[in-house]
Amino acid sequence: MAQALTVDQRRQAEAFAAMAQQSHSFDGGDSDWESRIQRAEREKNAATRDFLFRNLAIQMMRTDPEQALSIASKIDERQMRSQTEDEVLLVVLQKALLVEVMTKPGIGRSDLMTAIVKHFG
Repeated sequence: MAQALTVDQRRQAEAFAAMAQQSHSFDGGDSDWESRIQRAEREKNAATRDFLFRNLAIQMMRTDPEQALSIASKIDERQMRSQTEDEVLLVVLQKALLVEVMTKPGIGRSDLMTAIVKHFG
């Protein structure tokens, strides 16, 4: 079956297999982020490496957005890197807005816009 796959299909299959392995290892003893990052850095296939970095960034974006952005910056493919960074930044924005809304009851729309500009300005 592997011989019937195109080069792109084979790369995609390898990437999915690597992500599945990474997800399973997260549940076990290999949950250390640094070892997972190092494993992704050692990946020779660029597409697989990018998928691994994206997967790590997405898993980390809610707990450590700065680290997630750092990981996303390692993605070689420009569009995937940009999309991943945007997704992480949306989570940061969401958290900032939630904090603003939760700490100031009765906040209005203009106050919310001011908070956004203040936080990201």
